[in-house]
Amino acid sequence: MPFRRRLVCYVLTCGFLTTLAVAQPTSSLERGITLYQREQDDEAAAMLKKARQEDPNSTRAAYYLGLVYKRLQNYTVAKTHLTDAVTNTPKIKEALIELIEVLYQLGETDEALKWIAVASDTGIRPAQTAFLKGLVLAKRGESPEAITAFKNARDLDKALAQSADYQIGLISRGEWWNYTRTLASGKFY
Repeated sequence: MPFRRRLVCYVLTCGFLTTLAVAQPTSSLERGITLYQREQDDEAAAMLKKARQEDPNSTRAAYYLGLVYKRLQNYTVAKTHLTDAVTNTPKIKEALIELIEVLYQLGETDEALKWIAVASDTGIRPAQTAFLKGLVLAKRGESPEAITAFKNARDLDKALAQSADYQIGLISRGEWWNYTRTLASGKFY
């Protein structure tokens, strides 16, 4: 009986220590990522800021801090951190798409197109890149180019077909609306 009792205590102690070691992130960065994944954004932002202060060159900390601020819709601050994540070494590829989305939200279409070109050249998520290109071009009023980008996105990923067709419909409806307003006004110049 004493051997069994010791064995049970040993197994329980090992299990508890293993759980404790796995459950407790060791660094500010790991704690911040855990808080981000739990959607505790304010706490995650504070912890990830601390991680960036501890290691200002950490692209991983910059990436997750940018994601937190993006989710909080503080796009200006998110842009700063996501830019660091795609320009410093090692580059975080996933941050590129996030940065493009932030630039789109900020209305910075020229810079968004610059990063779209980088994403296209490096082959990062081609369908999503094409879709974002369509959104940016539509925002710029470049309808034919936007429609082409949406069609490209649709062809690359069938999961984007409905969203791409919806965007194409919005653009086409807007053009039709402008055309009918021009006809109604009698101004054809």
